[in-house]
Amino acid sequence: MKLSSKTKGKIGEFIAVSYLRMKSYKLVRKNLQLKSGEIDILMKKNKTLIAIEVKLRQKKDDITYAITKKQYQRIANSLIQISEEYPEFTDIRIDGIFISLKPFSIEHLTLEEELLF
Repeated sequence: MKLSSKTKGKIGEFIAVSYLRMKSYKLVRKNLQLKSGEIDILMKKNKTLIAIEVKLRQKKDDITYAITKKQYQRIANSLIQISEEYPEFTDIRIDGIFISLKPFSIEHLTLEEELLF
């Protein structure tokens, strides 16, 4: 049975939130729709507000180019916009959670624009 993109997204976000909670991250909000773009998951750890972009793929090879510079810039603009609502945070960043189903793996990376394609 083939899953819809929406269903895959929900599964990926559930896995990502569960994984990050085990790493002491706290959920702030999910599925933020902003004028500048979208943030899959907004988490916090200590005084850092983190936008999480989740990518779920069948094979690990498919994850290599999952986030483009253009997507990164939209996420960055959205994070800057939403961070104004959370003045208690002293730092912001963008992380990617890359989930491969075959074989199952989770990779968590802090994203930097200059490293993207």
